[in-house]
Amino acid sequence: MRRVVITLCLGSILTACGATAAAPSPAAPSPAASVSAASAKPVASVSAPVAASAKPASLGSAAPASPAASTAASAPANAKTVAVGTFPQAYINWPLVVGDKQGYFSAAGLKVDTKELPAVSTLLQALSTGQLNVVMTTPDTSMNAIYSGAPLTYIAVNQRPSTIDLLVSSKINSFADIKGKTLGVGQRDSSYSLLAEQMLKANGLDSSQYQFFYVASEPDRYVSLQSGKIDGAFLGPPRNFQAVGEGFHSLGLVNQYIQHDEYNGFVVNAPWASQNKDTVVVFLKAIAQADTWMEDPANKDAAIDMFQAYLKLDRPLVVQSYDLMITKLKAFPPDLKIDPAAHQAWIDNFVSRGVFTKPAPPLSKFVTDTYLQAAFGTRIPELG
Repeated sequence: MRRVVITLCLGSILTACGATAAAPSPAAPSPAASVSAASAKPVASVSAPVAASAKPASLGSAAPASPAASTAASAPANAKTVAVGTFPQAYINWPLVVGDKQGYFSAAGLKVDTKELPAVSTLLQALSTGQLNVVMTTPDTSMNAIYSGAPLTYIAVNQRPSTIDLLVSSKINSFADIKGKTLGVGQRDSSYSLLAEQMLKANGLDSSQYQFFYVASEPDRYVSLQSGKIDGAFLGPPRNFQAVGEGFHSLGLVNQYIQHDEYNGFVVNAPWASQNKDTVVVFLKAIAQADTWMEDPANKDAAIDMFQAYLKLDRPLVVQSYDLMITKLKAFPPDLKIDPAAHQAWIDNFVSRGVFTKPAPPLSKFVTDTYLQAAFGTRIPELG
């Protein structure tokens, strides 16, 4: 009975947050509606094993692309399996690729079973029902699910800051040119759309002067931009660089307009994590090893080769992604330390919009430092 109640609550809040693609208003280009609908699976298939639908591009499927990649070892026979959910061909997956190919997971006694699904609703439902153990997602999506009663908690950062870029058609040369245009973002009320709003507001545009079209999958947003169904799209590496190479214009990164920007992290099924604390701790340590290895300039070429083999895109695009995300922004912090101010900003945002009722829930409702403390001795005083 408890499991059913949680599932229903989670389904409600995810639907409210745009888990299913929102229908555009009449001004939106109608052909793109099919893209949105196709990329945002409804939350109906919770009872079915997530593995049955999670086959877009398993992280383990990419062939080793360099001698360094070949250091990956088979998981030991007694390895602990960790089912990790994430998004297809996403740049946030770089540490998972490295952890697998460099053998950090197998050395820690882990078999990381990665499932890639395009909709956060499906990922979080599978996490809530125990089909997944860990999901990589943004703080806001996990907060909404937790607030609704899902047995989840956010335990560590994966990427900080965001690397979302605003790409627009060659006819748009400034923010002023966006007036009356349609821009592709992620799901309604998602971090993509809310961060995008902040960027546009900082450049003198209010929400009445443009239209958002919600396309949950980044690959689908890119296709919509290429086809001309939308005038611009918020994209991350390497697709932002691919778009520039095809003649689209970049109006800059969203993170320039955000003071506290923790883009995504590791969210766990809380009961599973509590019962498997040692497994969670060695998983985080292996991720930290991957992040440290990636940041070493001596490993740049090997890291690029690994991710190129996974993405199956031209190498120069992955080189540009590395230079931005790892060399310039240090986007995968090896300490995995949570920024409490970034999470508090989301709580305040939800309270101000009436998504959370007053008084504001405490930060500790959504975040724990239990596993960071065990792995690295890291405490977050704001959690009490």
